[in-house]
Amino acid sequence: VITAYDGIEGLQKTKEESPDLIILDVMMPNKDGYSVCAELKADPNYNKIPILLLTAVVSQMPTTTYTQRMGMEIEADDYIDKPVEPSELVRRAEILLQKG
Repeated sequence: VITAYDGIEGLQKTKEESPDLIILDVMMPNKDGYSVCAELKADPNYNKIPILLLTAVVSQMPTTTYTQRMGMEIEADDYIDKPVEPSELVRRAEILLQKG
């Protein structure tokens, strides 16, 4: 498990480590998860790494359509709203790893 505390560090660590899966929070300092996801999916060196977007934005917005649509438009492989049960997060991560 590799952790990053903001979007810029997340991009740097992805390029250093080339992980099998990225669980990416939408709301991060310095560069949000949507931007990080879009940048990775546009790069042929990293666009095959599955990305699961994880966010609490839903609790702050009246509808989830906007946030889910944004996630899918930037080609996130999955999208899950917080709070999430740990077992559900693991299940979804396993599905993405099997596809990859």
